[in-house]
Order: sequence, then structure tokens, then C-alpha cells
Amino acid sequence: MKKNFLMLGIMILTMLSSCSKPDDGSDGADGKDGTNGTNGTNGATGSANVIYSDWKTSPYVSRDTTVDGTCLRVRHLNVPELSADILKSGVILTYFRIGSLGPYNLPYISDAGGATNQISSIYNLNKILIYRHTFDSCRFTAAVAEAFPGQPVMLTLPQSLEYRYIIIPGGVKAAKKVLPDYSKMSYSEVCESLNIKE
Repeated sequence: MKKNFLMLGIMILTMLSSCSKPDDGSDGADGKDGTNGTNGTNGATGSANVIYSDWKTSPYVSRDTTVDGTCLRVRHLNVPELSADILKSGVILTYFRIGSLGPYNLPYISDAGGATNQISSIYNLNKILIYRHTFDSCRFTAAVAEAFPGQPVMLTLPQSLEYRYIIIPGGVKAAKKVLPDYSKMSYSEVCESLNIKE
């Protein structure tokens, strides 16, 4: 008797598994494939907002001045792009060259002219001041030797020096993108990094 119930159970299960659900509608139509979007055009070479100048000399006569107790020979470059926002949050790099020598990053220290000196820059609204400081001297002319005993005459800032500036506006948060320290890179490395033609 148990054997018959077992056989009956197997037969019912077999019948149920072979039955199919009645068709209560037709299959839906296949969905239409979407079209691929078009690719955007390539952007311009270089970093989008980087500003850089050609090589140029200062059109202004060198003048002698004192800044914070330090005697300097100064020229300047007009830089209309040097805005208050860039002064506040941008990166400004300045280089100089003379003939085939250079380019050199500013600040630049040497013993050119027989005295240790530094050529550097100060950034102001719409202008870059280029200055030369002769170390341990505030003697602007040879005529005042007695007033500055042992001090060399301050070296000139010749008209023949050519300058180039590169301005990288701010506005990129460090959390989103970490910018390299351009001030520690050579001129060639900066140009390569920003796709600037040397």
C-alpha cells in the first residue's frame, strides 16, 4: 500500500512538471538599440587657462630704489593679465635669458660682474617688477665710495635681458586635483608639462 502511494506521488509530480503554463499573451517586441553618441572634439594643446608671454625685454629704463631696506635696480614689464584673483590664488613663473644663455628661473643668484647678486621678481597688479640686488651693497654709483667703504658698485640690470612669464590661474581645489610644484621645475619641464612651445 505504501508502495502504491509512493508510485502515485511520483506520477503526480511527473505530470505536474510536464505541464506548461497556458500562454496568456504574446511576447513583447525586442527593444530598439540606442545610437551611440558622437565623440567630442579634442581640446586645444596646453592647459586651458594658462597664460604665457613671448620673450621680451623691458621697455623701461632701469631705476634705483630701496624696498624694505634693500637696495635694488628695477625694471618692469606690463602684464595686463596679472589680475587681483591671480595674485591671490594663481601661480606666476618668470624666466630670463641673455642671448644664447638661459633660460634661468627667477630668482637667480650668480657672481656675474664680480659680486654676488640676485635677479628676481615682485608681482603687482598688471605688472611684474624685475630687480637685481647686489649682496652687501647699497652703493648705486662709484662716486660715493667713501659713504660705502668696501661695498661694490651695484650691478646693472641691462636692457638686453629678455623675460618670459607663465601664469597659471588658481581655482582648482586640492581635493579634486593636485597640481605639481611648478616653482621647483626647470623651464623645460614647465613647458613640457603645460604644452608650451619653448
